[in-house]
Amino acid sequence: MKRLFSTNAINAVILFLGLAILAQASERITVEGNAVILQGDQASARESAIHDGQHRALEKVIERLLTSEEKMSQHYDLLSEKIFPVYDRYIRSFEVMTEGKSSDRYWLEMTVEVETELLREDLRKLDLLPKGGAGEGHEGTHLFRLTLFDLPSPQLWDQFQKEVSKVSGVKSVTLRAFSAAALICEVVGSLDEEMFQSQLQGLPIDGYKVDMQREERGEFKLRFVRAE
Repeated sequence: MKRLFSTNAINAVILFLGLAILAQASERITVEGNAVILQGDQASARESAIHDGQHRALEKVIERLLTSEEKMSQHYDLLSEKIFPVYDRYIRSFEVMTEGKSSDRYWLEMTVEVETELLREDLRKLDLLPKGGAGEGHEGTHLFRLTLFDLPSPQLWDQFQKEVSKVSGVKSVTLRAFSAAALICEVVGSLDEEMFQSQLQGLPIDGYKVDMQREERGEFKLRFVRAE
């Protein structure tokens, strides 16, 4: 059998996908932090401003994961009990870019790297996001697990992710695992299984089209075939 790809090409695909997974495991957010200066203690005010900025960054990521500010507000009591008290658990790193003070207030602008994957798992445990298994998730949301075989190039995965994200009803497309033979991604959306499959079957992507087969509830195998 003719070899389609060199070892170097396969290694390049694996490296690309590995970096993609690492990128999706965390998210960098730019925020402002503020704190009142009490009794002239600027050092404590600065530390409080940093904590305020970290908390704001965490809120922004939660709002995105839950898909709306309204939904976050609906569950704010639960988040205040289970997530916010341990906010530093989700902070990988931070960097203060600019800072200053007035007579009674300390402010700063900072970038915060949030552990998105860890946060996502904890939100799942609280039933605020779909569970890890494929099928029906929280409040009518569905989770589909796709195993993609024979990926021609890293660029095709990137294009596939963008095109699927554009499908009406799809909320997120996340890479979960990969090898030289296949990669696994998860798609969260409001579509039912039949509609989801009909939207992706034959989807044109950069000279290829998606060939999709259902394995079991919420799980599919995909291959990319040359479009004629």
